[in-house]
Amino acid sequence: MISISDAKRDPLPWLNWQGTVYHGLPDDLYTFRPEPGKYLAFLGRISPEKRVDRAIDIAKRIGMEIKIAAKVDATDREYFDDVIAPLLHDPLVEYVGEIGEGEKNEFLGNAYALLFPIAWPEPFGLVMIEAMACGTPGDRLSPRICAGGHGGGGHRLHRP
Repeated sequence: MISISDAKRDPLPWLNWQGTVYHGLPDDLYTFRPEPGKYLAFLGRISPEKRVDRAIDIAKRIGMEIKIAAKVDATDREYFDDVIAPLLHDPLVEYVGEIGEGEKNEFLGNAYALLFPIAWPEPFGLVMIEAMACGTPGDRLSPRICAGGHGGGGHRLHRP
């Protein structure tokens, strides 16, 4: 068996793992942008374990706009309607819906930072690599963002 990360092996330790092939991207797929954008980004799928609700909370606490580019699978439609949709009425929150591969470069590259506040052991987050390729830092464990600073909401994001 071949895995995409060592973490992907954890639930199946008895398999005969032969190697790991990590994600990669063509070097010309994304444009590096050294200047920070004006919004926080969330890119992925809306589901309880991806914690877009937490990303929205972080954005609101620090007073920054968040743009959410995410699909909603049929299995998560009720969660979206009951939990997430009410959070989208805030003026700091923009739900752009699902975007295609051709739109990721602009979406991620024009962001200040990517929020990736997952609540499960993500084996390998490709979106983190995509954001870094654009020059946009990502924060996987967003609840640990430093106290104080940006926007006065008790959290601070650092963009080098």
